[in-house]
Amino acid sequence: MNSVCRNPSGENMNVDKSTTQLFDEVVNCGSLEKWIQGNDGHFLDTGLSEYLEELICRCGKSKSGLIKETNIEKSYFYQILCGRRVPNRDKLLKLAIAMGLDYYETQRLLTIGDKSILYPKRKRDAALIYCIGNRYPMKKTQVFLYDFGLEVLE
Repeated sequence: MNSVCRNPSGENMNVDKSTTQLFDEVVNCGSLEKWIQGNDGHFLDTGLSEYLEELICRCGKSKSGLIKETNIEKSYFYQILCGRRVPNRDKLLKLAIAMGLDYYETQRLLTIGDKSILYPKRKRDAALIYCIGNRYPMKKTQVFLYDFGLEVLE
């Protein structure tokens, strides 16, 4: 996601901005309308079902394989993909782990799904961050959570 700014010769150049940068800018902007126009490329415009379809294509796993690995009911899974059902946070995390998403991709999935992001000051979230960071598969993640006395992903 890029915004346009000008280099010294006046040509457009793309600049990636962090969420922190965007936050600081919007708080201190003089005109929200101008700020929005200048940062149009940084907004999340993708819906959850569209984003999941994109991730599924990228990860190279079949939908039936993801259904099996996540233990999400088949009809519920397809209702998520067509936008008729809104998955809870645990289901999004299961999908992220099954697709082999990294930490940042997982955070983006949770954000697009309008769920709270992983927060390392919560024990369960810290354990999930560890599992995601170490590319644990679903079964190993569930065992890891259970062994630490934490709630497994439902």
